[in-house]
Amino acid sequence: MYWTYLRRELAGRKKQTIIVAVGLAVAIALVIVVNALSAGVRDAQAQALESVYGVGTDLTVTGAAAEPGEGGGQRFEFDSEAGETTDGTTSVSQSRLTADFMRGTLDASTVESVASLDGVAAASGALSLTNITFSGEMPDRSQMQQGGPGESGEPPAGGPDGAGGSAFDLDSFTVLGIDPDDTAVGPLSAVEVSEGRALAAGDAGELVAVVDASYATT
Repeated sequence: MYWTYLRRELAGRKKQTIIVAVGLAVAIALVIVVNALSAGVRDAQAQALESVYGVGTDLTVTGAAAEPGEGGGQRFEFDSEAGETTDGTTSVSQSRLTADFMRGTLDASTVESVASLDGVAAASGALSLTNITFSGEMPDRSQMQQGGPGESGEPPAGGPDGAGGSAFDLDSFTVLGIDPDDTAVGPLSAVEVSEGRALAAGDAGELVAVVDASYATT
């Protein structure tokens, strides 16, 4: 009896029945498509991020910046006997190895303090210095102190131009000191040696260096 009544009702309302059936089919199809897209995006995201899971972050801890008015530029001073004089020209040169005058250095115990922090896998200390070389040529200062050839009516002589002039040059490069027994972490952990060898534990206290390729070609 029930099924007969249901069949008659559906047969008498074909238009409404078709609309409801199509609506249900579209709704079910949309649910299936949305679920499939969500699963695909989730799987693609997991696959893309799989290579970076577990990769740590390298942090560099440096000394505090100098207060305004502190520090200052380098000064090069030469006494009266400095340099070598040849043919009326005195050549002077002086090099200094110094830390960044705008930033202080840290105590060696800071490495142990950083390594003991939660989430830190390893820590290594490094000392970044800058080698600054001041060099130049100028007339023989002994002649200048004696009055020079200009007072006797002779034209100035000596210097790089031979006419009493002077020329100076300032050159600098960075030197990075590390612990050769701890190269798994730090500046050399990602360095690829193209020629020669890297630093080893036995190099401590020895005069050895790893030179940057761009610097070695200049």
